[in-house]
Amino acid sequence: MPKRASGPQPAAKVPAGAARRRRSGPTSPEAKNGLRVLVANEPRSYREAIAAVLREVRPAARIFEADPSKIDREVARRRPDLVICSRATPAVRDMVAGWVELYPEHGPLSLVYVDGRLSEVEGMDLQALLSIVDRAGSPHPGRPALPTPGALA
Repeated sequence: MPKRASGPQPAAKVPAGAARRRRSGPTSPEAKNGLRVLVANEPRSYREAIAAVLREVRPAARIFEADPSKIDREVARRRPDLVICSRATPAVRDMVAGWVELYPEHGPLSLVYVDGRLSEVEGMDLQALLSIVDRAGSPHPGRPALPTPGALA
């Protein structure tokens, strides 16, 4: 039987001229541990319920909860792929690939930003929220459609 080499293996070589960049989102190395979702909406009971459902029906996803007053700190710390919140702060908008603003100003519409598109969703329900989570977690071109009647941008 041949002996296996022990110790660290050499790193794979990067072709000359290839750009090195940090990948984010579901195709990154972190995706092996699941999509990262930060739930930071009000009221607290809704936040806890949404997080519990996501943990149950999307067990591969890593679900984090945060008080909305700590959302910027948690975004910087957790580096989520998707944030579900009551108000998308400038940090959320700048640092996160996708976000859902649930019923801003207690109105009937939710704002969804995924794939570089900002959309409105009227009457956001759990099924629509799950489809957004699935969309954010899928690197494939044929991934689930967003539950949006019309895009804003």
